[in-house]
Amino acid sequence: MQNEDLSTVADDIAINGVRKVFKTDLLRGPQLAVNNLSCRFAGGRCTGLLGHNGAGKTTTIRLILGLLKPDQGTIKCGNDDLSTQQRARIGYLPEVNKLPGLLTAREVLNYQLRLFSGPALKPAEDRRQAVNAALAAVDLTGHGDKLISRLSKGMARRLGWAQATIHQPQILILDEPASGLDPLARRQMISWIAAEKKRHTTIILCTHELSQVMELCDFYHVLRRGDLVASGSLGPNATQSYTIKVSGLRSDALERFASKEGLPPWRHLRQEGILAELSFVGYEHSARWLQMLLAHGFVVTHFGADLQAFEESLLRHYGGGT
Repeated sequence: MQNEDLSTVADDIAINGVRKVFKTDLLRGPQLAVNNLSCRFAGGRCTGLLGHNGAGKTTTIRLILGLLKPDQGTIKCGNDDLSTQQRARIGYLPEVNKLPGLLTAREVLNYQLRLFSGPALKPAEDRRQAVNAALAAVDLTGHGDKLISRLSKGMARRLGWAQATIHQPQILILDEPASGLDPLARRQMISWIAAEKKRHTTIILCTHELSQVMELCDFYHVLRRGDLVASGSLGPNATQSYTIKVSGLRSDALERFASKEGLPPWRHLRQEGILAELSFVGYEHSARWLQMLLAHGFVVTHFGADLQAFEESLLRHYGGGT
């Protein structure tokens, strides 16, 4: 595939005051899908687009892709409105693959390149090499000439990833990317997304799996019934809960240790035998504790962001949606 300067960071996608109402349901009347939405997807970063089913996530994606037109508001990439030419820089993996069953995997990828690749991949031989490389990257080398209707669900999902990324998009929109994958393939999918982050691709990740959000996302937006109800940042510098599990220290010894070393207070402490679980608000406090515990030779069995606390926080924003 063509070599590019992967250090180039893609532009932000900015949604400003976007509203979308569907008026096709005669029985229920107009349905508000997105209500005065304003949010930003940072260039070269991964942002989670979260919310209950029916919150407006898919509508927002379709608006970005140009499959729907907003009733009001704008969607810009950098300083410009998203044009057809700019949308050619987008890769999209929908939740449900709807690839034509009578085409082969190779034909689908070749067609994708003919539509969306730059001049360097227009010659047929260059496209052939790029398609072979893409099939190899998703472990489908021996299945390139199979009809898509004969591929397993997992194979079709991997082909969907290859189709979304073969033209090296600057913007990648992923809707439940691990849907239908077994545990090993899910881990592989996460590694592919992480590689795109290193390539400085702007990623929009829609998922109900909060572990993926915690592992991959730098920022997140939460929608509820078409409204943006929460936004935030993730990663080491975000204000969220972190947990340390340390063996061989009981609560009274922990208090003496904290006082002696001048360590910040914990938020919660839970003791199970000789195993103590401490939780902290913010990465800085937990990192100081971790550094000091390791320096004194204590056995730390776990350190990481508290997924349960993050999940409880998000569920409050979901507002009981299904």
